[in-house]
Amino acid sequence: MKSPFFTIYENMPIVLQNIMMSLYGEYLCKQRYGKKYKQMLEALSKFDYTDKNKIKELQDKYFKKFFNYTISNSIFYKNFYSTI
Repeated sequence: MKSPFFTIYENMPIVLQNIMMSLYGEYLCKQRYGKKYKQMLEALSKFDYTDKNKIKELQDKYFKKFFNYTISNSIFYKNFYSTI
């Protein structure tokens, strides 16, 4: 069964379909390359000239943060690591 939006889209003139697709593409682009992307890009660009020890420290820090997050938010990992 087709979505009602798809049925409406199919019956629109080609010009309106093209405009809708262009607007949707713009929406996806903003979603993909939005605020979080720019923040991450800026943070990662600072590592270009950072020494290996500092990068290793940051990797360890982020790994510990991620590890703690998984244990507190996943029943599987909570049970798995409770025996250790």
